[in-house]
Amino acid sequence: MARITIEQSDNTALNGVQDIIKPHVSTNSPNSAYSALDVEFTDSSSTDLQLSARSYTSFLKCLYFACYLSTDSSQEIMNYLTHSTEGKSNKLKKYLPNNVKIAHKIGVAGNMSQADCGVVYVPNRNYALCVMLEESEDRASEVIAQVSKKVYDYVDKL
Repeated sequence: MARITIEQSDNTALNGVQDIIKPHVSTNSPNSAYSALDVEFTDSSSTDLQLSARSYTSFLKCLYFACYLSTDSSQEIMNYLTHSTEGKSNKLKKYLPNNVKIAHKIGVAGNMSQADCGVVYVPNRNYALCVMLEESEDRASEVIAQVSKKVYDYVDKL
């Protein structure tokens, strides 16, 4: 279920994972995970946790460097993220060479909040990129793709 949640952005699978682990996790355990990251988190008035681009990038960095989970578990999750089926070709990856691997996760909130955040694997120059926009899906996808291409071109020339 965890793999399906990550690769297919499947919230039904996420609910299943949460139901399975809930009895085994103390209510304070998310706070210990947050302390391994380098940003502050605040709960919104709803039950949703609000994440900025910086916060989301911090999660990716923590996975990449295995700062909270074991190296094997972190790499397993990063591998799942490289197989993400959601938004694979129309956001961060759209204008990059086909051989470039990206461990990424898209985000959508309503009709006007779009995001794609990931680790882009460039030989000897891996980097994290997170783009979040208040735009329609089509417009956001194109802007994210263009930003991703500009960053890739810059990093690739280093």
